Amino acid sequence: MVTLPRNEVVNLGGISTAITLKIYGSIIGLSDHNSLLSTFTSISALIVCMLYFYRTLQDLPTMEIHKDPTIWIVIAALVYYSGTIFLFIVSNYFLKFDVSMHAVLWAFHNVLNIVKNILFATALWRSLLNRI
Repeated sequence: MVTLPRNEVVNLGGISTAITLKIYGSIIGLSDHNSLLSTFTSISALIVCMLYFYRTLQDLPTMEIHKDPTIWIVIAALVYYSGTIFLFIVSNYFLKFDVSMHAVLWAFHNVLNIVKNILFATALWRSLLNRI
């Protein structure tokens, strides 16, 4: 299993958290949903996932990379956040101009969530198989 150096993860997490708190505290408030903040969170998660894949491909601990449960978790995050970044970017537009399309967007979000959870289950299953 490949891990990112602690410095990179802490720096990315700290910067992401600081920007998120700034946006929540000063711009929006806690009562409203902000698609800008959700888009930023999706971009941050995608960057961390891509960094993980980059490190994994550099080190390549095994040729059977599909047996690593962490890969399945990162793939789940990539699928979910790459889909939701699109969803959150266009959601405000559809709320203003075509309210009927909003239900379709959230159905798409639910499908992404199901796929993510199936990939998480695959990671748990691979982890169990690795212990046996």
